[in-house]
Amino acid sequence: MCARHPSASTDEDTGPGSRRTLYPFNVKRSDSPQLDQSALPPEVWTEIFKRLSGCHLLRVRLVCHRWKGIVDSSSVLLAKYYVFFFRDIYDEPSDLPTATNAHFEHVDIAAVGSWWPSFCQRLVELEFTRCKINVSVLLDMLKQIPNLKYLALSWELCDRKQLVDCPVAVDFTLNKLEKLKLEDVKSAEIFKVFQQLCCTLKSLNITWCCNRDFHHSVEIAKFVNGLQNTLAELTINDIDEVLIEQLNEMGQLLSNLKFLSYCLGSNPEHVDLTFLSSMPKLEILSLDGRTINNNSKLPNCRPNLRELYLEEIFFQDNSFQMCLEKMPNIQAIHIDGCSMDSWAHFLKVLGTLKHPRELKLHNMFPKETTRCYFDDLTALKSLILFSCKMSPDLLATLLSRCPSLHKLHMTHVKDALNDDVRRVICWKLPRLVELRVTMYIEVEGVERTSRIRVVFDSLEQLKSAV
Repeated sequence: MCARHPSASTDEDTGPGSRRTLYPFNVKRSDSPQLDQSALPPEVWTEIFKRLSGCHLLRVRLVCHRWKGIVDSSSVLLAKYYVFFFRDIYDEPSDLPTATNAHFEHVDIAAVGSWWPSFCQRLVELEFTRCKINVSVLLDMLKQIPNLKYLALSWELCDRKQLVDCPVAVDFTLNKLEKLKLEDVKSAEIFKVFQQLCCTLKSLNITWCCNRDFHHSVEIAKFVNGLQNTLAELTINDIDEVLIEQLNEMGQLLSNLKFLSYCLGSNPEHVDLTFLSSMPKLEILSLDGRTINNNSKLPNCRPNLRELYLEEIFFQDNSFQMCLEKMPNIQAIHIDGCSMDSWAHFLKVLGTLKHPRELKLHNMFPKETTRCYFDDLTALKSLILFSCKMSPDLLATLLSRCPSLHKLHMTHVKDALNDDVRRVICWKLPRLVELRVTMYIEVEGVERTSRIRVVFDSLEQLKSAV
C-alpha cells in the first residue's frame, strides 16, 4: 500500500494554486559542523527550529543524529510538515521521516503494508482524499494508531467500490479521536461503523451526497445522539425533515454543543429552527441557503448565541428582523451572498442589537441602496465590506455611525469611495487602527495616503490598492 515516493509538505509551502514538495534525500557530509552543538541545550535548538518551515526542518533532520532527535521528539516541530502519499502504487516505502500528520490522495489501498505499524505510531492527524479502500483495510490501519485526534475521509470519485460494502465488526475504539470529517457519504452503513469507533468526539463534520435516502438521516441521528456527552461542534451540509424531527427530539441531550452549521432546505415552509431552543450552550450558528420567510419556524429567544454566519439565504418580508430578535446578544455577524429587499431595513435591524462587535458583508446587492436613518453601532469594532453595492451617501452614513471602529476593510465597494466617504474615514473614525482599501478608481494616491497618516494618530496598518 502506498504511492509515488511520499513527499513531505507544509502549510507554509502550499497555496491555493501550487504545492511545493520535498523528497527525502541524502546529504553529503564532507565537513563537520563548526559550531559546538553540545554548548546549546535541546530546548534552545527547539526554539530556533520553530522559526523554520517544514521543508527546512526535514533538511535539519539530516544534518546529524542530535538534530534529528530534537526534531523527532518535539510535537510542535513535527506538526510543521506532513507526509503526502499520491496516486502510484509500490510495495514498501523507505526513508519515511517521523511524522504526526499524513495525507493519502487518489491511492488504491488494497492491504496494510508491513511498514505501516512503525510509521503510524506518532500520527495525530490522518486524511484520505478520494481513495479506494475497503472498510476492513481502513479499520486495520486505524487500529494501529493509538494517538489519532483528527480523521478526514473523502471518497468522492471512488466508483469501483464504496467505502462500506458490507457490515464489518469493530473490535476497538479510537478513544483519543476528537475531530471527524466525512465527505461525500454514499452509504448509511459508514455511520454504524463510526458509532462503534468514536465515543468521545468533540467535532463532527458530515457532507453527504445528493442521492441520500431516509436511512442516512436515521443513522446520522443515531450517531449524533451517541455523542451527546462530548460533542461541541456539528456541521452537516443538508438537513431534511426526518433529521430535523430527530434533532428536535434529541436537541436537549446535546448539552455541550457550542457550534452548529447546516444547510436549510429549499422550501421556506419547511425551514424549522425550533430545535435550537433545546441547545442551552449553543454560541455559534451557521446557516446556508435557501429561503426564510414569515412562515419559517424560528426558535425561542437564544440569548446564548454570540456568532451568526449566513450564506446565500433569501430573506423575505421581515424574516431577517425576526431572526435577530431571537438572538439579542449576537456579537459577530458574517453575511455572504444573502438577498434582502433594502439596505434600510437591514441596517435598522442591526441598529437594534446591543453588542455587535464584528460585521462582515460579502456580495450584498439589495435593491435599494440610498441613504437611510438607523441607530449608531457604537459597539462595532470591525467592519469588512467585500463587493457590496452601496451608494456613496449610504456608505458615508454607515461609517459615521460606527465611531468605535478599530478595523475597516473595503474591497470592491462599487462606485462608493468618493470625497464624502474619505472625509468620514479621516475625521469621524478616531480609533481606527487598521485600514485596508482595495478599489479600482483614479485618486491622488500619494497625497491621500500622506493625509491619512497625519490624521490618524492611532493608525498602525494602512494598505491601499486604488
